[in-house]
Amino acid sequence: MTSVTSTSIAITWTAPAAGDSPITGYDIKFYPEGSQGNVLMQHVTKTSATLSQLKPFTTYNITVAALSSYGKGLESDAVMLKTRESGICHFET
Repeated sequence: MTSVTSTSIAITWTAPAAGDSPITGYDIKFYPEGSQGNVLMQHVTKTSATLSQLKPFTTYNITVAALSSYGKGLESDAVMLKTRESGICHFET
């Protein structure tokens, strides 16, 4: 489930199989569509995060990569979500 407002996007994801090394966290990469020069990163240790201080009515590309003692895994396929025009909260499943 995702929760989207005019300035934030809350996301959740399913952890991949850990393999030989336990997952120690996740790197989330997000940036406004068409603006890869302004990439923002957030590091989290659980399978959810809220991306905040976003621009209203803007589409963001979001990817997640797992981290382990071996390093950073492959990034997920990009998800594109658009912030709202106003402060009204909208839920998507």
